[in-house]
Amino acid sequence: MIFGLINPNIGPQTTSGYFIDIISAILVLIAVHYFDRYLDKKQEIINELTWQANNDELTQFYNLYRLHKNFDSEQFNQKMLAIAIIDLDYFKAVNDRYGHNMGNQVLIIFSKHIHQYLAEKISRENFDLYRYGGEEFVVTIRSIGNADMESLFEGLQSCVNAITINKLNEVLSFSGGIAYFGNHEKDPLMTFEFADKLLYLAKKAGRKQTCIESQ
Repeated sequence: MIFGLINPNIGPQTTSGYFIDIISAILVLIAVHYFDRYLDKKQEIINELTWQANNDELTQFYNLYRLHKNFDSEQFNQKMLAIAIIDLDYFKAVNDRYGHNMGNQVLIIFSKHIHQYLAEKISRENFDLYRYGGEEFVVTIRSIGNADMESLFEGLQSCVNAITINKLNEVLSFSGGIAYFGNHEKDPLMTFEFADKLLYLAKKAGRKQTCIESQ
C-alpha cells in the first residue's frame, strides 16, 4: 500500500504490487524466524547461567549461593521443618590415600545416595540438598510425613554404609546435626548454627552418628 501511494502503477492490486506483497511477507517471516531463534538462544544462555549460579559443578545439586538465597526468602523459611548438616567422615584420608579423582567420585556417589534415599522416604518435594563445601552437605527439610527423624537418619546411615565403590576399601559413614526451625524463631541462620553445633557433638562423640535436637 505504501508503494501504491508513491507510485500508483505498482499498487496492491497490480502484478507488481502482488509481487512486492509476497516478497515483503517472505522477508517478514524470515525476520520473525531468526528473531525467535535469537530469543530462544538468549533464553538458553540465561537458563544455563542461572543453573551454574545455583548448582554445584561437581555434584549437580544446589550450592552455597542457592542456600544463602533461600535463607533470605521468608516464604521459603516459613515452610521449613528442619536443617540437617551432613559431613562425610574421614574424607581427607580418602583424598590423601586415593587421590582427588577418587575423592570427587566419592562425593558424587555419596550425594546421590543421600538424595535418592530421602526422595524415596519422604518424597522429592519435601527436601532440598545442597553442597555446602568440601565434604559437607546441607538438607533443608519441609516435612517427613509419618516418618521419625531419628529412624530416617539411621536408615540413611545404613544406606551410606552399604555404598561400594570400585578400588575403595573404606566403609563410608557420616556425622550429622539436625535442628528444628520452630525452636529458633523460624530463623534459618540460628537454626543452621545450632545444627552445626550438633554436628560438632556428633564428631566429638566418635562420628558415624547424627545428633538431633528435641522438637
